[in-house]
Amino acid sequence: MRRLNVIGQCVIRLRHKRGWTQTQLAEKLQRLGCDITPQILANIEVGRTPVIDGQILFFAKVFEVDVDEMFPEQWRVGSQMKGLAEHCPARRPRRSRFED
Repeated sequence: MRRLNVIGQCVIRLRHKRGWTQTQLAEKLQRLGCDITPQILANIEVGRTPVIDGQILFFAKVFEVDVDEMFPEQWRVGSQMKGLAEHCPARRPRRSRFED
């Protein structure tokens, strides 16, 4: 199965480091305004569910870490991210219905 996100393993690591269950983490995220359930969180952790940028910000806030810590170590190089191309392939732009 292809992983649909790259932060799931970091979420697991940070959650375990704090001794939180998935339910506890989901509740903390909900209190911050993130619309997430324990089931969605479980799917994020195993890579079955993609993560949107807003969710990454909520995760960073609840774990009190910098956003770059939400990504795997091998992707971090100072303030730059590497390896994005292989995980986020570029899509062909859609043709407008007005184009010939």
